[in-house]
Amino acid sequence: LAERCDFDGAMEQFDLAKDIYTTNNGSCICSDVASAISCMGNVQYRRGELDIALSLYSKALYIYRTLGEDVGWSEGNVINVTSTLKIIGMAYSKRTDWESAMKCYEEAMELLVSLNMEKTVEGA
Repeated sequence: LAERCDFDGAMEQFDLAKDIYTTNNGSCICSDVASAISCMGNVQYRRGELDIALSLYSKALYIYRTLGEDVGWSEGNVINVTSTLKIIGMAYSKRTDWESAMKCYEEAMELLVSLNMEKTVEGA
C-alpha cells in the first residue's frame, strides 16, 4: 500500500499487524512487533513526517536492543539493531542534523565491531 502512496492504508495494516503480533505473544516483546513499528516509521518517513518516523524507529530500536540484551546478540538481533540505527541516521540526515546522524552510524559500527561482526555488513 505504501508503494502505491496509500499511506493511511499502509499505517492501518502495519498497526493491525503490530496488534496481532502483540496479542499472539502476550506481554512478551518480539522482533515482529518491532518490525511492524519500523515499517510504520518507513511510511511516515516517506510522508515526510520525520519526527513521527524517528519516534517509531526509536520504539523499534528499543525492542530490538532489549531482545539482544535479554536473549543474546544473535546475528539477526545485531542486524536489526544496526539497520534501525542506520535508518534513524538517514532520518537525521534528511533533517540536516549531521551530528545525530553520525552518532547513529558510529553506534551501529561500534556494536558490530564489539561483537566481531563488522564483516556482516560489508558491501551493504
